[in-house]
Amino acid sequence: SEEPLRRMDHMINKLIIGTDVEEFAKKLKEIALEYKSKELTDYAKRLYVYASEFDIINMEKEFKLFLDILERKNG
Repeated sequence: SEEPLRRMDHMINKLIIGTDVEEFAKKLKEIALEYKSKELTDYAKRLYVYASEFDIINMEKEFKLFLDILERKNG
């Protein structure tokens, strides 16, 4: 059931700054809404804002948080 989230995790390693991060955030938000996960939806919204502002420092922080979120969801 968490397979789509796992695939998103693998996408992180292939992202570049800019529209790819924005696209990742959009897709993640769709999955989060499907799973009715407020935590992931909020995360995706924050990541999208940081990407659209090219806020690299906060994007890096958010990417690290994504792994924590996945661990909690799978734990």
